[in-house]
Amino acid sequence: MYPDSREVIIVKLVRLRRSTDVSLELHELEAQRSSIEIADEGTIREYYDLRQQLAIYTKDMRDVINHPNYCLQFMQSGRLVRIKYKDYDFGWGAVVNFTPRKPNKDEKAEDITPQQSFVIDVLLQVADASSNGTRTHQELPQGVRPANEGEKAKMEVVPILLSCVESIGHIRIFLPNDLKPADQRNTVQKSLDEVKRRFPDGIAVLDPIENMGITDASFKNLLRVSQYYSVLTRSLLILNRKSKSSSPAY
Repeated sequence: MYPDSREVIIVKLVRLRRSTDVSLELHELEAQRSSIEIADEGTIREYYDLRQQLAIYTKDMRDVINHPNYCLQFMQSGRLVRIKYKDYDFGWGAVVNFTPRKPNKDEKAEDITPQQSFVIDVLLQVADASSNGTRTHQELPQGVRPANEGEKAKMEVVPILLSCVESIGHIRIFLPNDLKPADQRNTVQKSLDEVKRRFPDGIAVLDPIENMGITDASFKNLLRVSQYYSVLTRSLLILNRKSKSSSPAY
């Protein structure tokens, strides 16, 4: 009889801990879990730590790129931007316009970060069940989310803050003057699909130094460090895969 997998053991532990009848089986399961050895645990931990560090540097870089002093000049109508909020990845959309954001009653002007100081209206593909986005003081209006795979979607103009901009594309597309009719918004979706078809390797993004003019020495250093961690992360992943493929099978 083979021992339970690690996932099965953890599920059983959770169920038993929720029960008032903690029996000898709980002790046996905990002992079994402690005896499990994870192959290449050190490599996995190192990879995880590198990914966490890379995520921190990437966010710091994005905060600089999304500063109004640098990015607002590129927020013209039709500019392609990739929108991401936490685990919600909306993919590419098109900028409609932008406006300054005023503090709400409970906020002071100094409480708002530069990345939260402007509202960008972006035409995005969202889940058909999503509510229509209204201007709020949140990064993303409540009830707005991307469509899951196989789920019906629609094109809507969504007000988001600069902090939700993941990437700024090189390309601008034509937008109809009136985006209220659904058929006009759908023509923009067709334009987006055509751009993706023409660039199967991905839509080119603005270079923060060459295109956006971010020449600050600290940002350049941050960029170099981020690239260094990115190379380390990919190298560790490749080495781990090679190690697994070359390991003898028993």
